[in-house]
Amino acid sequence: MNHEQLTEEETREVLARAEAIHSRKADDAPMVSVEAILAAAEEAGLSREAVEQALRERNRSVAAPAKVGDLAFARSVDGREYVAEVLASDDQAVRVRFLDGGEHTLPASQVRPATFLPGERVTCPWPGWGWWPCTVISYSATSRTVKVTDNWGSNKSFGIAEVRIDPPKVRRANSRTRVVLTVLAIGATTGGFLGALTTWLLMR
Repeated sequence: MNHEQLTEEETREVLARAEAIHSRKADDAPMVSVEAILAAAEEAGLSREAVEQALRERNRSVAAPAKVGDLAFARSVDGREYVAEVLASDDQAVRVRFLDGGEHTLPASQVRPATFLPGERVTCPWPGWGWWPCTVISYSATSRTVKVTDNWGSNKSFGIAEVRIDPPKVRRANSRTRVVLTVLAIGATTGGFLGALTTWLLMR
């Protein structure tokens, strides 16, 4: 078995593709069994436990349609998902009110429960860096805040109206990554790699 290591971004892409294969309904497309997905994921270097958890979360979302009063991630016109309150729901469409304002009716497929489970990925307006991919640590339903890590050693809490989920597509390097790459590139071209690295560390 090939145990090639995948980056975090590659792991998310593989899981997203596995989910797409699993949920594919086209008449000319054969259904893929859960065991086949697990085998393919393990071949790609993903742990069986991680894929099983992803499938459980997906099945829980599919099995539990949005109910009136629920909080959900709903797709906006910009293609991103924001937290909204469900106002009305049936098998075909869901009426939501976004927490930051505005009501909209969406296909049921574009609305999913806002669970904020530990380990979930969300995008937050990190001070000084703008929109930043973060990982959920915990969620307080009482205060409607979510505590996240920026995956660089810092934690922060945000109101759930401030967070979003970006579409699963190739993202441009964010501002912090661009700073790091620029500093290292300058250092490498001048032969001062260690100096550039020191500068970067001082900037953190």
